[in-house]
Amino acid sequence: MKHIYSLLLIFTLVCTIKSQPFTDALSASPNPFYDRTQLNYSFSYNDTVTISVMNELGQTILTLFTNSVMPAGNYQDSLILNTGPNQGIYFVSMKLGHRKNMVAKIIKTGPLALADVSADPDLRVYPNPHSGMFFVETKAGVALLGIYSALGELVYTFKEPSFSGYVDMKGFASGHYVIRYQYASTMKHIKLVKE
Repeated sequence: MKHIYSLLLIFTLVCTIKSQPFTDALSASPNPFYDRTQLNYSFSYNDTVTISVMNELGQTILTLFTNSVMPAGNYQDSLILNTGPNQGIYFVSMKLGHRKNMVAKIIKTGPLALADVSADPDLRVYPNPHSGMFFVETKAGVALLGIYSALGELVYTFKEPSFSGYVDMKGFASGHYVIRYQYASTMKHIKLVKE
């Protein structure tokens, strides 16, 4: 009788583990990150899995798995980009056989040191850090594209591309931002800190 209870307990435990539902998911943490992030992914069926990292143009810059047969479950892998691509927005793509494609946006940042605004003759921002108001001074031919949050979201649009004057960010959260601009067909950015 004791053996029957033991077998029943083991059978129940195995069925509980096997029947635990997994969902199809893909995420990265921390995000934004400096040189490494943890990829968290799961899928609900045994599947052929391809995971790759693409730039904003959709070009594959790194492949983690190519058509690897994997059992259903939750997985974690470190994604280290310390010698690879520059800072910017990238996308992790997970293809599950022929049934599903999933994409997660990841943002690789640079060191948190502030740019020396006096060293950039195209665009000056001061004071930086600021408490809500700062002055933007542009050289002729500079096209201001906007201010972006640390997550890469556009949070402020300039009145005109060649704007020079005060910018009011009093209603914005404290943190790191980036002013993106273009000069002579070159995309540039300046880091901005709101205290």
